[in-house]
Amino acid sequence: MQDSRVFVVNHVGKDMSDAKQYGMLIPVTEGNVDVFNLDRLLYTLKDILGTYHYNHKEDYILLSGGLPLNFVMGAICGKFGSAWLLLWDAKNKKYVKKEFKI
Repeated sequence: MQDSRVFVVNHVGKDMSDAKQYGMLIPVTEGNVDVFNLDRLLYTLKDILGTYHYNHKEDYILLSGGLPLNFVMGAICGKFGSAWLLLWDAKNKKYVKKEFKI
């Protein structure tokens, strides 16, 4: 079993089982999120990453949900200088990892 975790920015019930090969899935937010309350959103995202001791060298961020959610998550991860992202490759129907250097 891998020690890595996959932080799902916004889980909306979509099948993300392919991402499990990269680690345990942890939903950061679920369903509809009020993207107009950015202070609360920032607090929520930081709280989840802190609770699970996010490690930018081993863990993954699975981008999902609205652009404001992913933007705020990117801003938080920016303090580390890099992050591992999981992106959906629609052509090959699988998640692929990509290092994002900030």
